[in-house]
Amino acid sequence: MTRLSITFLYICFLYSGFSYAQQIDINEVNLQGTTLHKAIIQFINETKNKKTFFNENGYIQLRLTYKNNSAKSDEIMSIYRLVDNYHRYDNLDKDHLFPLFYTYVETKLILIYSDLNIPLKFSEKSKKLIGNLVLETFPKKNPLYVEDAQGNVIIDDKNFVEEVFNINGGVNLIVYGNNSFKFEKRN
Repeated sequence: MTRLSITFLYICFLYSGFSYAQQIDINEVNLQGTTLHKAIIQFINETKNKKTFFNENGYIQLRLTYKNNSAKSDEIMSIYRLVDNYHRYDNLDKDHLFPLFYTYVETKLILIYSDLNIPLKFSEKSKKLIGNLVLETFPKKNPLYVEDAQGNVIIDDKNFVEEVFNINGGVNLIVYGNNSFKFEKRN
């Protein structure tokens, strides 16, 4: 059984063991030595070549969208959506926005999600941790002060950071049963 399958089974176990009222922690995982790790490194390098802002900023959202544990060598074993992102996690009330796991690859923060539609409640400690880890991927905070034409202050943000929402970006990562992979542009 591959590490990928074990990780997926662990995710399923987490889902089945917790009711709506219980809070779970967002844990760090290690992807080193996996096909997923190799693919993420390639995605990071290609994205850095296309987007200079990504060289020093941002993080990656990794979402499992398809899984077939019995895939033969030339069949699709899993599909992931990889998206580079540059926005904060400031609303701790929206649990559905938080990942199940996180890791680092090539110093980039990777937030790992699953498309399983089971609502989870994460611990406040975990949500604050993810919020802080994401904030570390941004450039230095700068004050932003904006006045309208009449001289009225309309924005006075002492902790402004540049954020970018990548709505339709990213790629689909397709992993085959023989652990080969390819990227497909998302439509």
